[in-house]
Amino acid sequence: MPADRIHTGTTKTDFAARYSLLAKPPYVRLRYLGNQLGPFSEVTVRANEFTVPPPGIRTVFVLENEITYLSLPDVPGAMAILGAGYAAALLRYLPWLVSIDLRYWGDIDTHGFAILSQVRRHFPHTRSLLMDRSTLLTHKAHWGEEKAQTAEQPMHLTPDEEELEGDLRSGAYGLHLRLEQERIPMRTVARVIAEP
Repeated sequence: MPADRIHTGTTKTDFAARYSLLAKPPYVRLRYLGNQLGPFSEVTVRANEFTVPPPGIRTVFVLENEITYLSLPDVPGAMAILGAGYAAALLRYLPWLVSIDLRYWGDIDTHGFAILSQVRRHFPHTRSLLMDRSTLLTHKAHWGEEKAQTAEQPMHLTPDEEELEGDLRSGAYGLHLRLEQERIPMRTVARVIAEP
């Protein structure tokens, strides 16, 4: 390939951009938590075509874990988006989220807080869900280990979130502690998401 067609400023892992090739479009997987629109309760759409919120949607929950995404109870006027990893990269295609009640629920570990911070960089009004000290301490029987903490220092956390993230990083409750979101009982989840 001629040297002028190779974009050396891109990362080596972004093969398509490096060689001016078309990349696979990003997709958004979503579930309606109240009344479904049309015949489907769950759909996957191209992110660049998802330019306006579905009618009647007032709240969007972003979750990283497929089990919790599929298990969320009915919430009128709400939908869930599966983030599946670092959700901020996906959500940037959905600028209409600025006018929606946006809630992020990730694991209580350093990666979960890093993702929350990245989402807030694009959408500062984002509220975390079940990512607080009380949730962590109430579910001690379900604690696990975060194999490798992220080196990223989250810049967009509330003071309480920042303090908890620091405690996780320093090992205040145990080395590499984490509480995965799927370990929290659904009755607790249902109670919390019903709150305004």
